[in-house]
Formats: sequence, C-alpha cells, structure tokens
Amino acid sequence: AGKPLDNAPEVTVSSFFQYEMEMFNNLVAIGRIEHNYVDSFFLDQDLDPNLFNDDVDLVNLRLTLTNIERDWVLTLWGRNLLNEEYYAMGLDIPVMGGYAGVTALDATYGVTLRYTF
Repeated sequence: AGKPLDNAPEVTVSSFFQYEMEMFNNLVAIGRIEHNYVDSFFLDQDLDPNLFNDDVDLVNLRLTLTNIERDWVLTLWGRNLLNEEYYAMGLDIPVMGGYAGVTALDATYGVTLRYTF
C-alpha cells in the first residue's frame, strides 16, 4: 500500500508528425517523426532499485518514397535516435540472489523495401 506499481509509469505520451507530398511521376514522399515519452518505473514487484527505469524520450524517424497506388514502398528509418539507455525487461532471480535485465536497443537504422503483387 502506498508504493508504486511495477511496470506502471505514471505518465506516457506518444505523438507524431507526418507530412505527405505528391511529387513528379506519380511518386509520393512521406516524412514522419515520432516521439514517445515514458515516465520512470520499476520493472519488478519488489521495487528493486537495480531494475528501475529512468524516464525515457524515444525519437524515431521515417522517410518514405512510394507510388500513388502504394504497391511498393521504400523507407529509410531510424529508431531511438537519442540513443536512450533503458531496460526493455527485467526480473529478479531469487535463487541466485540477483537480477537479470535486458537493455533496449541503442540507436538503430535501416532500410525497408516492400512490394505488393
């Protein structure tokens, strides 16, 4: 009673801005930036300070080129552009007297090509 719940940040906010622009030769360019804020929280029920996530600001970006019909899509993307360090998951291991945590990915970049028949 009176203690915080595990895996329950008090505040989470997600937002995005997307802009689409028709170009020459029936092409469409799309730019999208996303921001996700997650308040600090504990990852396990015993509120172990080793499994505490500080608040995180995640910024993702996508630049897309496609045709009007959208039967093919080429996207350049980046995730966690601010390179925030946080746990994706964590748990206590009582029989070993410790804990285990999996950190989230650092900044990640890629290219995706999708074609629909």
